[in-house]
Amino acid sequence: MIELGMNFFLGNLCVDIELWSKAENQFKGAIAIFDTGANITHIDTNILENLGYNLDNADESHVSTIGNRNMPVNNITVDNIKIGGLELGAALVNFSEISDVSVSVIVGMNIIREFNIKLDFKSEIIYMKPNFDINESIPADRFNKSSSRFGMWVMNNLD
Repeated sequence: MIELGMNFFLGNLCVDIELWSKAENQFKGAIAIFDTGANITHIDTNILENLGYNLDNADESHVSTIGNRNMPVNNITVDNIKIGGLELGAALVNFSEISDVSVSVIVGMNIIREFNIKLDFKSEIIYMKPNFDINESIPADRFNKSSSRFGMWVMNNLD
């Protein structure tokens, strides 16, 4: 069970995470918005470049936001993300310049859905129980964005 402290910034629920830096070959800390409304985890372009990721060969996809359908974004696989001390392994992330947002990392549903979560606002703690074998992280070289854990998350129509 992971226990994360809640932080609130401009009305957003935020948590501390760590992202793998290819440039320094170690984890680097970051503050991330915990966003159940985001399908895919999103990281600012400048952060990824500073971590040493090559963004030149990124895949393009589209996301829908309030008031904007099919907005183009790019996506890549980051080597590893750590939440509450638990290494998740490779994860798909969208990226773009999000300079108009004060927090440059958004943890989306492709990660959140892999946990049973309890939000304890009185104690300001998020309890996260993994729904997967924590000893089986997927390395970046074997990651498939369509079928791997922390890959694409497709919502089914409720028709």
